[in-house]
Amino acid sequence: TLRTLSGTHMTAADFNTAELPTALRMTYRIIGKKGEHLAVGLNLEDLKQQLAAAPEQVSAKVEQQVANANAQKLRNEFIANVLAQIKAPVNQINDQLTKDAKLALVAVGYRNTAAFVDDVALAIVHDQLAASPAGDNSSLHNGAALAAQVTARLVDECARCIELILQLLTLQKAAAKAISGIQEISLLFVLANQKKHLANLMPAKLVSTTSLTQLQRLPIYLQANKTRTAALLTDQERDRRLEIELNEAILLFENAGGTIPLKPGAPAKIVRARWALEEFRVSLFAQSLGTAEPVSLERIKKLLNS
Repeated sequence: TLRTLSGTHMTAADFNTAELPTALRMTYRIIGKKGEHLAVGLNLEDLKQQLAAAPEQVSAKVEQQVANANAQKLRNEFIANVLAQIKAPVNQINDQLTKDAKLALVAVGYRNTAAFVDDVALAIVHDQLAASPAGDNSSLHNGAALAAQVTARLVDECARCIELILQLLTLQKAAAKAISGIQEISLLFVLANQKKHLANLMPAKLVSTTSLTQLQRLPIYLQANKTRTAALLTDQERDRRLEIELNEAILLFENAGGTIPLKPGAPAKIVRARWALEEFRVSLFAQSLGTAEPVSLERIKKLLNS
């Protein structure tokens, strides 16, 4: 012990942990009985009081999922019916692809061009349905018309997505290289989270899982990942402070029923919150890249409570 080695009488009370830099202090994460994250912070006593003041919140997400199960099932059946009516010009699209483009599709998880085209078609269906005015379910009763709309957009959307995927792969490699270039042992946990973040940004069925709208923002999110990594060696203390704030937002998202990747049929507010988390990362670690909309921890909390 320090007392034995130094010959100086000292007790635990002689050390004021509050004066330590954030990067050197322990972060506490409170886990519920079912494995859910309840709270995160630097002060254990504050967390205890926080949870005591607000007894375990029984989430309404399960009840909501049960209530919406039948509606979601019908929606899925409708989408499957629409996709079955689409005559995708796979050969035409495949002939237009360069060798690099075909390799890029495989690199992001598509086994062939047909799988990619099917995924883009699904993304367009979701986009068309999302564009319907709130409460207007007329699209759900006219599968043939929706199939025609999807078919009309398919070739152009595939070309646009291919161009984006090529860009995304370049940015992903650059971000991964920045992570692997740091050998600092004290940063291993942060670097592991950075790798996980990259994987979360490039999931299976990339286009439909991300959505056509958010796919356009992925380059910014990948650049933000690299920007954060590049700043780690210069200011670990700042990164640790910002990470705690980010973790609070992630905790709110998870406790509201959010998952990454998003589950099919996730409520609109969960979808919005998932991408608000990415914008929040940009605002914390790469402000120079700019966010798509104003974002903060309080805004995310308000969105999830809406």
